[in-house]
Amino acid sequence: MDAKEYGWVKSIGVSNYGVKHIEEFINMRNDPASAGGRTRQPELPVLNQVDLHPFMRRQAIVDVCEKNDILLEAWGPLVRGQRFDHPVVTALADKHGKSPAQVLLRWSIQHKFVAIPKSVSEARIQANAQIFDFALDEEDMKQLDALDEYLVTDWDVVDEP
Repeated sequence: MDAKEYGWVKSIGVSNYGVKHIEEFINMRNDPASAGGRTRQPELPVLNQVDLHPFMRRQAIVDVCEKNDILLEAWGPLVRGQRFDHPVVTALADKHGKSPAQVLLRWSIQHKFVAIPKSVSEARIQANAQIFDFALDEEDMKQLDALDEYLVTDWDVVDEP
């Protein structure tokens, strides 16, 4: 049953889809015989939610999603606080008069990711929203982009079958 076809949902999003999973969607669209007898080809998801931050860049996933107009949602943009004290992050926070969390969120926004920070503190929730009054320059972004260490902050399922 196609929930979108029946009007139950407006769009479809996925979570933790790796390159292989996105390519399966693409292959079904390009080869009607692989659509499992469906009368119409499946639509690509509009969003893929993955653990995504400077320490987990997932460039291959980012590339395939961007190429296919699939938004990326960073469900762990704050790295669960594990890198708030990283020298690059703290230096950029000092440079811009912002917190490490705000720098990490701004990195996500400037990469055009949907950032979903988690917090239970009202003060941190409010601070997390204060990221639109500054911008990271090209050198700042390069420094953050260079931090990739494939840091998994939760279960990494993107390469599962």
